[in-house]
Amino acid sequence: MSQILIADARHDPPTLVGGWISGSWYRLVVVESEEEAITAAVASDGLLAAVVADDLPGTPFAELERRLHGVLPGLPLIALTSDSSVNSVVNLMRAGAADVLVRPLREVSLVTSVSRLFMQPRAIPADGLAARECQVFSLLGEGCSTSDIAARLRLSIKTVDGTLIRLRNKMHCDEVASLRRLAVARSRQIAVQEAITAVVPVMGHEVIDAGHNGMLTQLCRLECALGDDDRATLVAAADALLTCAHEHDQAEVGLMRSSDFPGIIGHQAEHAILLDEILALKSRVTQGRAASIEAFRTFVLHWLGQHVQRFDRALVAHVRKRFPERATDGRRD
Repeated sequence: MSQILIADARHDPPTLVGGWISGSWYRLVVVESEEEAITAAVASDGLLAAVVADDLPGTPFAELERRLHGVLPGLPLIALTSDSSVNSVVNLMRAGAADVLVRPLREVSLVTSVSRLFMQPRAIPADGLAARECQVFSLLGEGCSTSDIAARLRLSIKTVDGTLIRLRNKMHCDEVASLRRLAVARSRQIAVQEAITAVVPVMGHEVIDAGHNGMLTQLCRLECALGDDDRATLVAAADALLTCAHEHDQAEVGLMRSSDFPGIIGHQAEHAILLDEILALKSRVTQGRAASIEAFRTFVLHWLGQHVQRFDRALVAHVRKRFPERATDGRRD
């Protein structure tokens, strides 16, 4: 289940509060204070991003950003503001916002922002690091040891050790091993994102694009789970991907039925192939059997690329012809 945390005392708009975003499987967790946001982040399972209002009572955006990243390093934060001026947006980005949304908060804007954060390749690592810190963090993600990093960058081991200490402080890691896991996970995520943007085009239909984005985000999380060396984490990631794929299937089936799409049988058969493969992967990791995540990633990206070309393009064209007045927002009957 992909969750989006919304920290906003104004509940803007009320239709988004405490539910699901239509046409996707993003579940909203809405809180009204800094402490509630931290509690929700600690208890979260599958938190994808957080939307933080810049006018949360008694809590500067930068302070909540610091505390949330102390709990979940690397969590993308989207600032919500009523001030659309350039200075306001720039200040929020400097304070740690990965994106900025202007009130009123709308479903389409929220989904687009979250999708953009995960679909666009981002440089390793997060913003706010010096150039040398970026280099060290990137090499750490490639599996380099301290001596390897020193040799690659022509630095002393003492200098590299000092850089690692600064990185641990900035990324709230108690030890180098934790920092290395974070670096490896980020490196894997970037690799998946780059492969995604090369293979899976945007269809221009909210339901379908949100489904693809959700599955690909969970695929990234599955890759990142490898860095934890924890079977339970890997099983949970596989289960989340299976849930996303199933809900994507149900969303598209609803779309096909409401529009009387003639190719529904073949389309569902293709979905069944993907679901079977994900189920088989989940079974292997649950039983502790060897599973090639790289081979599975290759299969999913190939399946999506072929599926978009052979099936989804035809479905989108049919829906636009059937409901021309709804072509831009992707709503279902």
